[in-house]
Amino acid sequence: NDAYVKEQFQRLDAAGLRDDYQYFGTVDREEKLDFLRQLDLLSVPTTYHEPKGLFVLEAMAAGVPVVQPHHGAFPEILSNTGGGLLCKPDDTHELAQQLGNLLRDEEQRQQHRRQGRQALTERFDASTMADQTIDVYRRFIKID
Repeated sequence: NDAYVKEQFQRLDAAGLRDDYQYFGTVDREEKLDFLRQLDLLSVPTTYHEPKGLFVLEAMAAGVPVVQPHHGAFPEILSNTGGGLLCKPDDTHELAQQLGNLLRDEEQRQQHRRQGRQALTERFDASTMADQTIDVYRRFIKID
């Protein structure tokens, strides 16, 4: 959405933050993986109830812990993986606290990194998810 992106850049620029962000545009898979590998942690504090949280799963698969608002898919994802922390939605103070605490605590960051990545590779890989989907189908559909 070009109009939305342009508006956000204008807001950042008006706030005097022109030199504090970098826009990468559309990236391919390798560029995305390279970007994720450079992060200490990821937070996308959505104001809407994100139904899937794909970017959180991608970050954890790359070994990046996350801090996300306590709504949408995030509570379920993080309770099942241990790959990060939740904060109150729309509470910038708590978000900043969580980010700061996690950035200062290397041991906790490494723990979330390990737990998230391990959960995704052991319990949420494509093969396991396919098997679980087939099990659900078998419970509800009689196949001759």
